[in-house]
Amino acid sequence: MPVARNVAIILALGAGLDLLPGANRGASVIGAALQMTFFAGLGWLGYRTYHERRTAIFSLGDRMRGLLYSSLVVAVLAAASTSRLWETGVGTIVWFALVFAAIYGLMVVLRVARGD
Repeated sequence: MPVARNVAIILALGAGLDLLPGANRGASVIGAALQMTFFAGLGWLGYRTYHERRTAIFSLGDRMRGLLYSSLVVAVLAAASTSRLWETGVGTIVWFALVFAAIYGLMVVLRVARGD
């Protein structure tokens, strides 16, 4: 019976969003709050990872550390500009190039850190 109850709750919430006036605005606010919570969690995860791996990061050397930081910045830039870049064909190509460059830079740093 818990499955039927959960389905009924989901259907009631969906009907409320569809039928109640102003519910779309409330859903947008809740969605924005969830998105902010998610990105705050990612930021906290990055902060904790940095503090736990600080010695390994500083042992990479200046060039590799610069490549690591710039790859992370490019990844954040690509994530932040996704909606604008995907509006045009050239923007989509630029977005894929940015994501590829960020992943490639991170892989180079990972290979150097492992000693491959």
